[in-house]
Amino acid sequence: MVAYVEVKGVSTGVKREHVKQSDSHKERNGQSTDFPTLLIINTFIKNAGSLEEKNRPVEAEQVEHAARNNVLILRTLDLLNLASLLMAKKLTENEVV
Repeated sequence: MVAYVEVKGVSTGVKREHVKQSDSHKERNGQSTDFPTLLIINTFIKNAGSLEEKNRPVEAEQVEHAARNNVLILRTLDLLNLASLLMAKKLTENEVV
């Protein structure tokens, strides 16, 4: 295993508790707290009427907390944008990796 991956949908933005939950889940699965984690999170799933409304940045405080805990946050919107760039051949597979 090279990383723990957690996927979730929330009606808010990324919160500290989402990062903490990732830590708790990895510990329950026998991984140390410093084990690499990818948190894929679909934000604002209930109260965003457009992609523009969903495209709110992750607060710096949450990014810093996640980095300290070896958690990489990836919004589903970012993942879709990355896939779009790959399909349009604006990025190579190696660049995506």
